[in-house]
This record gives sequence, C-alpha cells and structure tokens, in this order.
Amino acid sequence: FDLYRLENSREIDFLDIEKQLNEPGTYSCIEWPSHYESWEHITQPTLTIRMEYTDIPSNRHVVLTI
Repeated sequence: FDLYRLENSREIDFLDIEKQLNEPGTYSCIEWPSHYESWEHITQPTLTIRMEYTDIPSNRHVVLTI
C-alpha cells in the first residue's frame, strides 16, 4: 500500500486496509505508514523497516523492529 497520496481517512477506509492487514497468513508492505492512524486495530505481527541517515551522506542504517 502506498499511502502517500491519500488525503483523508475515507480514502484509507475505502481501501479496507484494516481487514487486509488482519488477514492471517498474508504479507503487506506499507509505504508512508504515518498517513494511517489506526495501527492499534492491527492484530497481526508487524515488522517495521526504517532507514536512518548517518553523518556520512552516502551511508544509511537500516533498522528492523518486530
């Protein structure tokens, strides 16, 4: 799901993200998760992947959180 261009919660509700993310045995990738406010309703385990910048412009750290 790419949530970047979504403008309001009705558009997110239309995608029925909550149902799809709570479906057992499925995997989803969310781009721009900050545009979705209802993460407390997600019951399946999540893996968060975050890129962090370093003092060296060409380097990045990838942080995985379960």
